[in-house]
Amino acid sequence: MILYTFARQSFDTYAGKNETWRDFPPQFSDVDPDTKLGKAVGLLSHYKIANGYPDDTFRPNEPITRGQMAVMLSRFYWGSEEANRRAKLQQNEPLPFKDPIPSAQRGYIHHVYEADWMGGTSKTTFGTGQKVTRAQAAVILYNLVHKTTETLYWKDGVMSSVFYQ
Repeated sequence: MILYTFARQSFDTYAGKNETWRDFPPQFSDVDPDTKLGKAVGLLSHYKIANGYPDDTFRPNEPITRGQMAVMLSRFYWGSEEANRRAKLQQNEPLPFKDPIPSAQRGYIHHVYEADWMGGTSKTTFGTGQKVTRAQAAVILYNLVHKTTETLYWKDGVMSSVFYQ
């Protein structure tokens, strides 16, 4: 079991000693690097947790789909390289869903479903292309924290947790 502290060490481990999340400005024409959004998008795109579009935009006001959320959760938890590797391995694993699931998202969906972070919109439908509602996002994030953390605490107004894999 590997333990590390979320929000303080997880990204620092990848970044190296002299880099912080502030070192990664977003490379998208529609995201201002001097905003909280710019800093968040820069971090997520640097670590390949979230990607932009081929026209060099991020489209921050577009809703996220359930399939995209599954990919981002998996990449956030495992890191993009490991998540991509696992997704390829799990691409042909059976799922209880009968609706079409894009092959590029299937392994990630398998991972978040098996980890019990995301269920379907019904017992037989995942709803890959449907927008994530605020209620669904709240439950998904609760599941991620609840099912992966050993300890959750607040210090100086910042949530931290020790989670395991």
